[in-house]
Amino acid sequence: MSPIRLHPVLALCLVVPLLTACAQTQIFDSQSYLALCAEIPQSIVKRDIPKTKEETQSYAATVSAKTNSQIFRQLSPSFMEGQTKVYYIGETFEKTLQPRRSTVRMHANGFTIEHISQRVRLTLLGILDWNQDGDKEWLLACETQSKTKKPRTTTFYVIAPIPETSTEIVDGTLIAIKDCLAGVCTTRPTNNETVIRRDKESIPKTAMQEFRPGEQEITTPESTLPSQSEIRERPL
Repeated sequence: MSPIRLHPVLALCLVVPLLTACAQTQIFDSQSYLALCAEIPQSIVKRDIPKTKEETQSYAATVSAKTNSQIFRQLSPSFMEGQTKVYYIGETFEKTLQPRRSTVRMHANGFTIEHISQRVRLTLLGILDWNQDGDKEWLLACETQSKTKKPRTTTFYVIAPIPETSTEIVDGTLIAIKDCLAGVCTTRPTNNETVIRRDKESIPKTAMQEFRPGEQEITTPESTLPSQSEIRERPL
């Protein structure tokens, strides 16, 4: 039987969708990603994203230094507000830094911020099309650990839109929270159904504030988040 010959244009049409699908998904931390899949199976099973070890290996990738810097400078930690006692809040993770009181270390797929009484480690698990609408999102794990005598660790699992410009600030959608105390961990899905992107022409400027244990509960500054008229919502 003679081999089937395809017209070059037809061959390109068959290859491009495959390349596009691959480009939409990158997994940077397979172990943590699969652990999250096991914790919130109802949210994962309905999505066309990797679900097994074999599938994640096909999408293994390395985070670029540019992406690390972009997350540090343009992702808001607003998803933590109201969920736990977070003592250091800024408009972005970069602006949570306190002069002479905190440091930051960059990792292969994220960063760690050391505050006086708290450690925050953010890890980029993957880049994927969470709701299959053609737009990529960051899938992140943000772990906060207190430095008290009874250390408690809280991990926030977040989906965030990737900034479209070098100045856009993005907010994360909280999809699950994992609390660990004395070696016992509990994961709670949030069932959030929207990905929010701020109006890039109306990004508020928020003064950096510092909160310490025992002083007061965290309250959200009025200008930290945009009003309902300043955001766009996309269904997941």
